[in-house]
Amino acid sequence: MQDTGTGQDISALEARIDALSRENEKLRRIRDSLMDRAEQRLSLDSQFSFLEAGVVLGDEIAQWTADLNHLNTSLLQQVAQREEAEAALRVAKLAAEEANLAKSRFVAAVGHDMLQPLTAARLFLGTLPQGETGSREARLIERLARCLQSAEAMLDSIQEYSRVEAKPITPTIRNFSVGELLLRLHGEYQMRCEDRGLEFRVVPSRLWVRTDAHILERILRNFLSNAVRYTQRGGVVAGCRRSGDLVRILVADQGLGIPQNRLRDIFEEFVQLPAPHETAEKGLGLGLAIVKRMADAIGAEIAVRSVPGRGSVFSVAVPRSLLAGSADRPAHKPLQQPSLQGKRILIVDNDEAVLEALACTVEGWGCSTLIAVSHATALEAVEQGAIVPDLVIADYHLENDRGTAVVGRLRALFDRPLPAIIVTADRVAGVPEELRRQGWTVQTKPLDAGRLRDVCQKLCFGS
Repeated sequence: MQDTGTGQDISALEARIDALSRENEKLRRIRDSLMDRAEQRLSLDSQFSFLEAGVVLGDEIAQWTADLNHLNTSLLQQVAQREEAEAALRVAKLAAEEANLAKSRFVAAVGHDMLQPLTAARLFLGTLPQGETGSREARLIERLARCLQSAEAMLDSIQEYSRVEAKPITPTIRNFSVGELLLRLHGEYQMRCEDRGLEFRVVPSRLWVRTDAHILERILRNFLSNAVRYTQRGGVVAGCRRSGDLVRILVADQGLGIPQNRLRDIFEEFVQLPAPHETAEKGLGLGLAIVKRMADAIGAEIAVRSVPGRGSVFSVAVPRSLLAGSADRPAHKPLQQPSLQGKRILIVDNDEAVLEALACTVEGWGCSTLIAVSHATALEAVEQGAIVPDLVIADYHLENDRGTAVVGRLRALFDRPLPAIIVTADRVAGVPEELRRQGWTVQTKPLDAGRLRDVCQKLCFGS
């Protein structure tokens, strides 16, 4: 980031150089005028006039020549100072960029290491028997789940903010159904709302939009998460409406509401309104700041209306697409997926805690599992079991290997398009986006057991 003081100094130098250049031009014009006068005087018949003109003009020309030399020297000094200032700015900018990259690499490394135990803890927690509603065990499990969710939300915000700060967001623009997107979000957030005693409703839509689908989904996820967090009773509604050449997608809640004098503040970094109750997930106040940056990257318009005590409406407006598709399924009826009972799943992860937690989770769905920490042990597990897995769940960062490479070798070995899920905790470097562009199915850590199961069902049954 350019230092303000240095920037002002350069502006002052540029102004001074412009003024001296104008003065130099003025002196040159005066000199030319004097030379014309000298030529006129030299044409006089009088020898005295000739001598007198020569003396006077000689003194004047000598004075103006000295002034011009002084002016040129001053200009050269000013130019040299400007070049030195620009060189110092380039060095400072390079140092700032290197420091920013180092910070991003640090956040990515720390985030990856922290997400590993969080993922294992969350998956293990999901396999525990819940006990009777209201029992001590059920309350403890609920509190543990809230603590994990808060830690995950904070870590996710830090990683996401560091990622968008490290480099410009490059959107991938395409046409897609906004109704399908809302349908997918309904399936995920309905359970969260039910756990809180809230109603979650999505208004069906046949509209299509043209924007970056992944970025729009992240924006809407933030709106929905905030709506659930700040609503104690009532419900949340998501839908969209056409507005000229735009489609405005709205998320409305009956929650705490936002004072009018805070509506602009909430999009600043580290600004967070007080939670309405003790059990609400804690955050860092980065979510809406990230939303603002992502919206700017795709040219979307963010708006908010709110009445304290009655609720809020957040919306994002994106370009409408004229394409039509199969977006007319009722968004309030999630599709029923077949059971995973008896499916054979190969899990590859070099973190033993995550490996064990994933195996426990998958076996709880009625699947049989093979576990491995590398490509070699994956082949060994498959050979010992004498089976071809129905699905592979592989971590992207393995010991001296990549999960994508392992899956590729297994597909070549079995000579079949083996369904696979690539799991990664590396979000700062844009790894998930790049993997999706390559055609991989990606899940980011910490893993959500419900979402993972839905993806497994879709891959196993081709839906």
